[in-house]
Amino acid sequence: MPTVQGGNGYHYFDQRALERLMLIRQLNRDQNYSIKQIEYYFATGEIPVKPEPMKGEASDEIQKNLSAIMDGAAGSV
Repeated sequence: MPTVQGGNGYHYFDQRALERLMLIRQLNRDQNYSIKQIEYYFATGEIPVKPEPMKGEASDEIQKNLSAIMDGAAGSV
């Protein structure tokens, strides 16, 4: 993003750059996009990306742990 550097060494952003930074933050925090997904989003003309499901041993273990947590929470209600 182009910035203007002032005599004090600070970088100043225009409105368009600020809006883009806010969108990057939203994609990352609210929609859980990775940096690569955000890069792809901008490179493809802002086509939304659907996160790929995790596959393999690690995701199976996470799913088992989540099920155990949910079962424990349901039993304590």
